Order: sequence, then C-alpha cells, then structure tokens
Amino acid sequence: MKRLSIVLVLLLLACSLVTAQAQQETASYPTKPIDFVIASSAGSGGDVLTRLIAKYMSEELGVGINVLNQGGGNGIPAVQSVLNAKPDGYTFLADQALSSSYQMLLSDLPFVVEERNFIVRFAKGPQVLCVNPNRGWKDLNDVAKFAKENPGELIWAGISASSAADLVQLQFMRAAGINVKQTKKLAFTGGGEILSAIAGGHAMLGTSAASGVPSFAQSGKVLPIAVAGSSRIASLPDVKSAAEQGFPEVTIGFWIGLSGRPDLPQNVVDTILAAARKVKENENFLADLGKLGLVLDYAETTQMKNDILDESKSVKELQLFGQGM
Repeated sequence: MKRLSIVLVLLLLACSLVTAQAQQETASYPTKPIDFVIASSAGSGGDVLTRLIAKYMSEELGVGINVLNQGGGNGIPAVQSVLNAKPDGYTFLADQALSSSYQMLLSDLPFVVEERNFIVRFAKGPQVLCVNPNRGWKDLNDVAKFAKENPGELIWAGISASSAADLVQLQFMRAAGINVKQTKKLAFTGGGEILSAIAGGHAMLGTSAASGVPSFAQSGKVLPIAVAGSSRIASLPDVKSAAEQGFPEVTIGFWIGLSGRPDLPQNVVDTILAAARKVKENENFLADLGKLGLVLDYAETTQMKNDILDESKSVKELQLFGQGM
C-alpha cells in the first residue's frame, strides 16, 4: 500500500512538471518556427499572399514562418493536417474560401468547419474579368449586351464549380440577366491557362487573379475590363471596378487569413492577433499588397467567421444558378 502511494505521488509530480513546462512554453510563445499550411499549390495567388503575410508576421513574432503547400482534395487534407497537429500554436491554416466557405457545401466532411478557431483575415485579391480585345468590348455592359442579343454564342473560361474564376463570372451573369444555360464554358486548370485561352481567341471572357493579368495586358492580347468589387487596384489603375460599371454584386476574389484548432490557448490567439494588428498598419506591407494587385481586407475572429458563413450561402446560391449548363 505504501509502495502504491509512493508511485501515485511520483506520477502526480511528473504530471505537474509536464503541465508546468507546457505552461512555461505557452507563456513565452513563440520560441520556434511556425508553420502556415495552405491548401494551394506554390505560385498560386493564395500562396503568394500567404508568403507575404508570413514575411511580415515573422518580423513581428521574432521567429521564422514556414509556408507548407498541401493542395488537392478540396482542401480537406490541408485542414486535417492542421486539426491533427498539437494545439501549441506552431501550426496554423492559411485559410481561404477553398478551405472554409466552399468546404461547407461539401458532404461527409471529416470535421465541422464552423468549429475551427478563426483568428484573423488579412487581405484579398480581387478577380479581374478579361476579354479578347478583338471583340471590341470595353466594359461589362458590352459583354452583357452581346450575350443577351446572341444566345448561345458567349464562350467563357472557368475552372470548376467551386472556383473563384467560375463564381465571379456567375455573379456577373446573374446580375446582368444573362441566361447561363445559353452560354458555353471551357474548363481550364488555372488563371494562366484562362488568360492564354482568351489571348488565343478560344474564349471570349475569363478571369484571373490580378497578379497574372498585367503581363497579358501589356502584350495587347488580353483586355482587362473589370476588377471584382468596389475599388480599383494599384497594379491596374485604369481598369474600373465592377461596382463602377453598375455591377456591385460582382465581388468574388480570393482571401487569406489564419485559423487553427478550436482548443488553441488564448494567449497564443492573443499573440497572433497582436502581431496581425501591427502588420495591417505596416506601410511596407500595404505597399507590397498594392504591387501584387491585392488589397487590405482585415477582419478578426467573429467578423471573419460571420463573413465565411455569408460567403458560403452566397456561393451555394451561385452554384444553383449555374447548374444545368
């Protein structure tokens, strides 16, 4: 009995030491490199923005930040790798619509998206709608007029039903009163291919993240006619926003924020938020966003989560609109 008591005391002491050590490590957080996992391939718009955020967050936190690309599988493997990591604040999801709001529309997910710890959203990259300059179109109203006067002749380039490329064009067609079933879609794997298809005259209308557009526009083979959203962007200052052209409903782009396990320690979340608030005020960060055709779109915790829930509802409506093509 005495021996058992001694063993129990030793176990309690060991547990206390482990707990104390864990609390000490958390209190001095962060003390080692942090991983940002993103459900996108290297070089994508989301990847470029994540690496920019990682650079400035690293400066504020005083530790290195690794960006780990884990694309494919509708973003599910990337999310699972973060949810399966230790809740110690060293693994975060570089979250985006692909790994949050769009996932809510999938069935049989191995996790509940809403239960994730949404921390902060930094910025977004608006989609830029482009046409072949040989069409003679100057703005979205010209495209809408052609599509309605010539049923079945509008050929547009997209990627998939849950891609920003498709969704922003569906937003435009719904707002313009275009019968999407009387259009033809060509499917590609990314914005670069879409712009090439437009330049080659295979597609009349398409879209890409803003960062990929200037080089095609400078060649004279692609004409950007609208920036999704209400604001113009520094990299394409002469291109009007969709709202300026009478289409305030056309807003979809990509965004990047940070989320993690629901059981992250509060002081970890507070530390990340404190660093994020400094980053969003950093003039160099804002200038770098502008150079990439990106804009600040800052939101914390509750607002970020509410926006994701709203985005999911909006995307579901758009997918229903685009069904039966």
